[in-house]
Amino acid sequence: MRENLPAAVGTEALRAAYRQVFTTLKVDLRFDIQQTEVSEDMAWLRATSKGRIRTLATGVDTAESFNDLVIFGRERGMWKIRCYLYASNKPGTGTPQ
Repeated sequence: MRENLPAAVGTEALRAAYRQVFTTLKVDLRFDIQQTEVSEDMAWLRATSKGRIRTLATGVDTAESFNDLVIFGRERGMWKIRCYLYASNKPGTGTPQ
């Protein structure tokens, strides 16, 4: 158990999250950029993505599509992702429980 170890934060937390995603899913998405804007040291990008996602443990393959928003900040001359939001653009399947 990890209860006595500190939780991962920052870059390590992000690496751990992506490791988990790519060991459990096969993601095959195409991204289409809809809008971008840059203002000094901040920028944003709006996109849509669509494709297939397979759950590796079960082999279940589903068609997916998302709306994406990425916020960038320039730090020491390099662009870094500050925030990445995505949400399914498929209609819901019922009332949330």
